[in-house]
Amino acid sequence: MSIRKRVGYLVPMGYWGTNAVLKEMERMIEDLRAGFSSITPYTSGERLPMVDIMDEGERYVIEAELPGMKKEEVSIDVTEDSVTIEAKREAETEEKKEGYVRKERESMSFYRQVPLPEDADSQKATAKLENGLLTITMPKREPPAESRRKLEIE
Repeated sequence: MSIRKRVGYLVPMGYWGTNAVLKEMERMIEDLRAGFSSITPYTSGERLPMVDIMDEGERYVIEAELPGMKKEEVSIDVTEDSVTIEAKREAETEEKKEGYVRKERESMSFYRQVPLPEDADSQKATAKLENGLLTITMPKREPPAESRRKLEIE
């Protein structure tokens, strides 16, 4: 495949396929959304958890910060090409003393969808939550064996 440079474009022709461009656009929109959420008040109580994605050779590790969340409050959905992390907590406290009553309600939710590399084996993913740190681990798929063979001419 030859890469030709287009005049006036940032990316050379033939560099990215359609799927890679769509994933990059999703990543850019997610980054933009994360940037705006830090300067606007959380009126809905929804937050984007901080996420690290690490390539550790034979596996991928995704770490998400979910402070104060219990495993019963966290939901993880895995597809072939993404991991969706959702967490929701609602709490109510009431304090009664002589002369006053205080009642507070708290609602907090986290949501994050993380695209997966093509060689991630999402069927073998595992997850654990310790001290507010969610760790999702998934091995890499073995690259497919080359199925090329020499064809003899009759």
